[in-house]
Amino acid sequence: MFNNTLMLLVILLMPYLTLSLHLQLDIDREREKKREEHKAAREQRRAAAKEEVELMTNSVQQIITHEESIVGLVIVKALYGRIHIGEHRTETADEYVLNVTCALQHQVKDSSLRIPSDVSKAEMPGFYDPCCGEAKKLYIRYKFHNKLHHVTLADKEPISIPKQGHLMSNAAGS
Repeated sequence: MFNNTLMLLVILLMPYLTLSLHLQLDIDREREKKREEHKAAREQRRAAAKEEVELMTNSVQQIITHEESIVGLVIVKALYGRIHIGEHRTETADEYVLNVTCALQHQVKDSSLRIPSDVSKAEMPGFYDPCCGEAKKLYIRYKFHNKLHHVTLADKEPISIPKQGHLMSNAAGS
């Protein structure tokens, strides 16, 4: 009786399993198609962001020189994308992590950086979305009053630096 019930169950479920498999294959194909479509758009945005950063370079050098002369805010390293806490890389070879140090330094005004919460960082000048559809974070290491600070923020979380709470322990500037 158990064998008959099992056989009947397999016969009844076979069309469902076959349909489910076909639907999953269709979903996988559609997902791959969207990845390819986004890849082209991501590459275009990456190229545009690179151009934007190149245009910023001279003014960023002036901003850094000024901020250093007043012991103000200097962005040491800023990474954006698929970043995990405790994984603050010094290299950005990962295609899902973007070095945005120059782009953020460009926005420093009067030794502070303020960006509201409703702005996706991917839309900012010099940025793009390196990992479409995934959660993104922004890691910033900066010097203020010759002391190192750091903070990790969610994509749409506001940026408000400098802050005493970001001070790194044993953070003498170098």
